[in-house]
Amino acid sequence: LRGAWSAGFRAPSLSQANYSAVATAFIADSTGTEVPTEVGLFRVDSDVARALGSQPLRPERSINLSAGLAFSPVERLTLTADYFRIRVRDRIILSGELSGDTIAALVRPYGASQARYFFNALRTLTEGVDVEAELRAPVRAGTVTLTGAFNWTSNVVDGPIENPPVLEGFQEQIFGHQARVRLERERPRTTTKIMARWQTARLAVGARATRYGEVIAAGDVPEWDQRLSPKAILDVDLE
Repeated sequence: LRGAWSAGFRAPSLSQANYSAVATAFIADSTGTEVPTEVGLFRVDSDVARALGSQPLRPERSINLSAGLAFSPVERLTLTADYFRIRVRDRIILSGELSGDTIAALVRPYGASQARYFFNALRTLTEGVDVEAELRAPVRAGTVTLTGAFNWTSNVVDGPIENPPVLEGFQEQIFGHQARVRLERERPRTTTKIMARWQTARLAVGARATRYGEVIAAGDVPEWDQRLSPKAILDVDLE
């Protein structure tokens, strides 16, 4: 039996804290006159971001828990099973494009009309299971190793979006449908592997089949999402 518990943190990266990409677009005002206006990604300490309630970025913090076991029910056969759980709070994300009359009114004094910036917005929960079986057997002056492995991993948003008070009601723009699907379903939740390898003192031959589970490509609205069916690949190597 084995188990572990740990706490960790990740400081904001330099790009999250300092990167900006601003473009000037000509947008018509209430009189129809085109006025040069800044749109784009603003630093978290910029006047535009502060007008939208930005705060200095805090480190992401996590609690990690894992438990598992390994045993050999018969000679040459090893079985392992592990469970892991990772809870992250204050996860840093890049907001969606913040726009609309309310946003424009807040940032217009600084020459902008739309904005994005990084901030601590999410709590996420990642948990999964790894199961593996390995059998070794002597065959014709060599050894055959058969391995089967399965992984299930789930990554979900754990709780409401922690938006600044000034952006109350803008949760869909901050972290909308596309962003949620990319976080939760853009990667396969299941992976299955079957491997066989024959090895002698001079030669080794192996084959590995891997099946990846379903993923979802996010559309602008849920009805436009694309479900991509599971796929399998086969690798063969000779040494």
